[in-house]
Amino acid sequence: MVTYGTRDVPVQLVMSQLGQDADKALNNSVQSLEYNLASAIQKLVLPNKPQIALSRVRGLSHLKHWMHRMLVGVLQCGTDYDKS
Repeated sequence: MVTYGTRDVPVQLVMSQLGQDADKALNNSVQSLEYNLASAIQKLVLPNKPQIALSRVRGLSHLKHWMHRMLVGVLQCGTDYDKS
C-alpha cells in the first residue's frame, strides 16, 4: 500500500500466473515493481485524469482562441504538491 496524505493506493508486489514456477514469478515481480510503484505514486499525486477535448475549429484565429481557453483551463486544474 502506498500512502500520500489521507489517500491510499494498493500496489501488487508479486506478479504470478497459474502454473508459473517460483523463479519466473519472482523475476516478473522484480521487473514490474518499479512500474507498479511509479503508477501508484502518480495516481496519488495526480488524482484527476487529464481531460482531452476534440473540437472543430474554423480558421486560425478560432484555433488560437480555443487553444488559449484549453491551456488556461489546464493550468487552473493544477495540483499543489506541497500540501499533503
